[in-house]
Amino acid sequence: MLEKQILAVKNTLSQINFIPESRRGKFLLNLFGNIGKKDYTSLVPRQISNQIKISKQLLKEYNQSLYGIKLISENFGKLKPSNTSVSRLNFEKTGSELIPLGGKLNKFIIRKINADSFTAWKKAQDNEISIEPILRFKKTPDGNYRVITRYCGKKFLEFLNEHPESYAEIYKQKKEILDNLRFYNIEHGHTHENNFVVEMEHNKPIVRLIDFDQASISKKYN
Repeated sequence: MLEKQILAVKNTLSQINFIPESRRGKFLLNLFGNIGKKDYTSLVPRQISNQIKISKQLLKEYNQSLYGIKLISENFGKLKPSNTSVSRLNFEKTGSELIPLGGKLNKFIIRKINADSFTAWKKAQDNEISIEPILRFKKTPDGNYRVITRYCGKKFLEFLNEHPESYAEIYKQKKEILDNLRFYNIEHGHTHENNFVVEMEHNKPIVRLIDFDQASISKKYN
């Protein structure tokens, strides 16, 4: 019975891809609110109630970002609160493998990339370009790299839609990142706006470039 009820919730969550991005956070809150109504509580097992509680907390921690919403919708049923053991979560994407971590390492991410891309990413960080940080890394037996990084904020246009007053500032920072990449002969490979993210730090928007899985050191100027 429990598995069927979790599956029913996940089937509802799967509809989220058909909902406009700007309404997905509200959709989740309404869904979880309806499931938690008093007249329905007796039908909801404790595990589902716990998953809803964790989902609401994650929505808050991720500021209802599209990343957080996707994380919840793909992992409902195995989410863990932030004070428990570490878990590995699912996150479907194209390109290299991305593994979000849950539990006490919530908001940390493991990326698996090839050696050339790692070298370019590390060079960008060493030269203090505003990018997704390399927190720890390990070379794997196949010559690739496993990198621990962290969630760095909402997608560029997602943030801009919520904070139009920041238009000039975040486009300025985006240009600085691209200029710095060119200066240091780093080719990111796909600098579309979905790979720029923004988070608030000390009441100021900070733009970072993420996802270096196609990055390389340019040979044009060598």
